[in-house]
Amino acid sequence: MKRYDRQNPATSADRLEKFLKRIDFVPPADFLEFLKIYNGVSIVGDEDYIHVWPLLDMVEMSQQYIEDEALSTSYLIVGSNGGTTAYLMEKSSGKIYEIPWLDMSFESPQIVSENFSEFIGNIK
Repeated sequence: MKRYDRQNPATSADRLEKFLKRIDFVPPADFLEFLKIYNGVSIVGDEDYIHVWPLLDMVEMSQQYIEDEALSTSYLIVGSNGGTTAYLMEKSSGKIYEIPWLDMSFESPQIVSENFSEFIGNIK
């Protein structure tokens, strides 16, 4: 059974608008719906832990950690496992990838889901 530990109140329309102005793509509808409810949440399963970052942290962390400019225009870091793995959304497709924090060159990405809803649904 999954537990959702909210870090912040639900996302206000103003905060969501600020987020959308700071990114250079239109996120998939399932991701936007999730962000309206959760502005930073830890999802704890029996086997997995995923931290989906607050909206503006996604933008700042992506700018800070994705060093290659071509990659930073293609991906948004949406969270981590609280350890050595970052989760990125491909802006063009909405697919979710995992990558080791130490390999932001994106030489060893692994796709973990076709969309954000599947990503959250796969947490065990």
